[in-house]
Amino acid sequence: MTRTYDDAVILVPPRRPARLYGCYAEENQADWELLDKQLTVLKRQGVIEIWHNHEILPGYDRFCECRKRLDAADIVLLLMSHHFFPSDLCWELMDQAMESHQAGTKRVIPVLLSPVDYTGIPIYRLQWLPGGKPISLWHNRDEACEKVVKGIRKIVEEL
Repeated sequence: MTRTYDDAVILVPPRRPARLYGCYAEENQADWELLDKQLTVLKRQGVIEIWHNHEILPGYDRFCECRKRLDAADIVLLLMSHHFFPSDLCWELMDQAMESHQAGTKRVIPVLLSPVDYTGIPIYRLQWLPGGKPISLWHNRDEACEKVVKGIRKIVEEL
């Protein structure tokens, strides 16, 4: 819901922040950090809270912890690159996320970081951000990340 004051449009946060889970390969840590900075406004507004698969503390089972967080998420961001597919953890989490997406319990949003052939994989039919053009091919990567954030904002407003 939004409220307008003078010329400013203020987003009124939902009852609770939407829980966003970011899944990406280790090699894409810098890409995640760039996107995470752009998501700061949504976090500060109380619109989302974020957890990603590289926040696991030493001594915890990676697969188990990631599955728990994925189960609790409302939105799953899959940061797709040529590093994502060889990762057993990312592949398993993608499958689990798509099962939940198809059941209608979560929204899966694939984010295309670099050119990859994703024909025939479970997320092939979903709408990708930022508009299907890989972020790595944008002249201005900040602009590409802004489009991703605006897409996430729309999803949160819909929830």
